[in-house]
Amino acid sequence: NTLAGLVPGATISLLTTSDDPIQIAISDDRTAVTTAVDSFVSSFNGLVDQINEFDSYNSDTDERGLLLGDAAVARVRTAIYNAVTGRNPELTGAFDSLAQIGLRVGDGARLRLDSERLEAALESDPDAVRDLFTFEQFAVDPETGEQTEEVVAQGIGRELDALLERLTDSEEGPLERQVGILQSQLDLNERRTEAINETIEDRRARLERQFVDLERTLADLQDQSGALAGLAAAQG
Repeated sequence: NTLAGLVPGATISLLTTSDDPIQIAISDDRTAVTTAVDSFVSSFNGLVDQINEFDSYNSDTDERGLLLGDAAVARVRTAIYNAVTGRNPELTGAFDSLAQIGLRVGDGARLRLDSERLEAALESDPDAVRDLFTFEQFAVDPETGEQTEEVVAQGIGRELDALLERLTDSEEGPLERQVGILQSQLDLNERRTEAINETIEDRRARLERQFVDLERTLADLQDQSGALAGLAAAQG
């Protein structure tokens, strides 16, 4: 009981029958769009907060973040800010940057949403707002005329998706490479620790043997001292 494709972009569910004509009114759900953008802002700022937590330094307590000064963290931060602050020349609509619809980086390097500006953008050109996030164009094979999987143009939302996929790639992503580097350093430190422990153990065993030999020497010296004392007594 579902009509898909009867009206482009809409799916109609048939709930019951009627003897009278039914009129269907379709309009943009601006509230859903605003809610989705709010959610995006919250997720972006949550990521920024986590990056700042790892890459931080408290001068009062001399406490350092676990990844303070790490190059991979710096690359991730730069990449995500470039994605949300840059312009997208591939878009031909009214908007080619998030700032034009009210999304800007504000105090504390956090993303801020101007709801009134977003509402005005949705009022003037809702399709351009949609394309700013979701537009995607694929290359066409010149011989067959068929669409390929190669993306030649995309909206900022899809660019962010692609960026995050590259950053978190389990094989070639920069974060995975950095994890491999850190793991190699840990393995090297463990091997060094094992070597140091072996050296310490060898030195401890050598010292124990020397102390045992010293104890034996002292015992022999004590025996000789006792013998000398007995000899002196006999002579007296």
